[in-house]
Amino acid sequence: MTSMSDKLDDDSASWLQNAAQCLQSEDYNNAILCFDKVLERNANLVVAIAGKAFALEYMNKHKEAIPFYDRALKLDPNNVRFWIMRGHAAFNLKNYVEALQHYKKALKIDPGSILALYETGRVLSELERHEEALQCAEKILRLDQNDVDALIAKGGSLFFLKKYQEAVNSYNKALELDPDSIHALVGKGLALYDLTKYGEAIPCFDKVLESHKLDKNIMILAQINKGNSLYNLGQYMDAIECYSRVLGVNQFNDDGYFLRGQAKFALEDYSGALEDFNKVRTGQFATAEKITSIGQCYYELGFYEEAENNYREAIKADPKFKRAFYSLAVLYASENKFERAKKQLETCLKIDRNFIQARDALKRLQSSGQSNWYDWWFRDADIDYRGKAEGKKRKIKKIVSFKPIFGAIFISLLFVPIIVTIILAFMYPTNLAASVVGGLIFATAVPFGVLLLPSLRKFKAAGIELEPAIFVPETIKLAPSLFILDKSYHKLTLYSSA
Repeated sequence: MTSMSDKLDDDSASWLQNAAQCLQSEDYNNAILCFDKVLERNANLVVAIAGKAFALEYMNKHKEAIPFYDRALKLDPNNVRFWIMRGHAAFNLKNYVEALQHYKKALKIDPGSILALYETGRVLSELERHEEALQCAEKILRLDQNDVDALIAKGGSLFFLKKYQEAVNSYNKALELDPDSIHALVGKGLALYDLTKYGEAIPCFDKVLESHKLDKNIMILAQINKGNSLYNLGQYMDAIECYSRVLGVNQFNDDGYFLRGQAKFALEDYSGALEDFNKVRTGQFATAEKITSIGQCYYELGFYEEAENNYREAIKADPKFKRAFYSLAVLYASENKFERAKKQLETCLKIDRNFIQARDALKRLQSSGQSNWYDWWFRDADIDYRGKAEGKKRKIKKIVSFKPIFGAIFISLLFVPIIVTIILAFMYPTNLAASVVGGLIFATAVPFGVLLLPSLRKFKAAGIELEPAIFVPETIKLAPSLFILDKSYHKLTLYSSA
């Protein structure tokens, strides 16, 4: 400090010293007043200009800080920290591309700046350029293999690249160095969840929730994902308890209401589920998911018209929301409207060809809901649908079909013994032998059985039940980088040049 204060008059040096103390004690308003006093006498003093920008930045006045960073950089264009803080201001204004440009300028001056690499990785994650963000974390780890924050950042990038096991490995290394790292525990829990290792994910979230200095948002994140893990394990009551704790902290948490509603639905508490779903206003599940879930409650409560209206509203909100189409198919199948049900299931498979539940349901309908015996013998013989050409069905007439002929013969054989029996019964009402009656009944049964036997598998089965589509919650995630850069990284001394 002496080298800097020697260039200033006593009053300016004193004000600068006071400003530094105010920054240190986080008294940013007074720090700005002190810097202004210095700048009244020394308009181009870089340390005062940058200091005021820092104070404004810490007060979340990012837009106001930018002109002061720009002034400082004109006077000292090779100051790495100034470029980083300028990028940080742009980042907080969500101008990510601009922020990235400033971080790159810092790295051009000092390629080994760990702070610049952190910030670059962070903004690349926000831009969903996770491969490049991963490279930043790996560069830091080459400089320091025990950097916990770099290991967490690496885990975050691997997580978003869906390399969940590698992400777990990175988080485990971070936890070896810092067993109480909240972000490593949360990240590991989320990665284990996406690996469907719900039982292993729960202890991670439990340890997070044991922390006494827990950020409210992270607490909610941990409770919800613990609840989701319990839900997927079928422990619905415990899941409801987690979601209720979230709502105890934030009664306006829409995701908490929706997820609690799903757990109540799984417990067949349809009225309770409906009450929770109706409280959802915004959030991850606010539109098609919510409307479909309300429809499912109405369906289970026996209000089919309301259910159908909700399913159609959900489809209108999101024409590619497969669960709404599937739920509509369930409704139609319960009403024996099998053709309508099939169309909904076919739409599901157009949206997602790997939707196994819809594929299985469609097979059930096709095997049990096709034409009856009469169609099999007569109508199906006349017209055969063989695929599509240019988007239209082609009707292909069969040249020769013997099924109608045989069908007519068997029907004739069926009526002959019936008529003979009636005539004999009237002619010889007392003398008709039991053996003759038995023979005639047998003669009637044979053609009747032959007539039905080939088409038994084609009978329409009334009341086919399709199981409702099961809701499977996804992880509720942190910011894309899965780590939060602490302000301590930016506690820059007024006289630091690097």
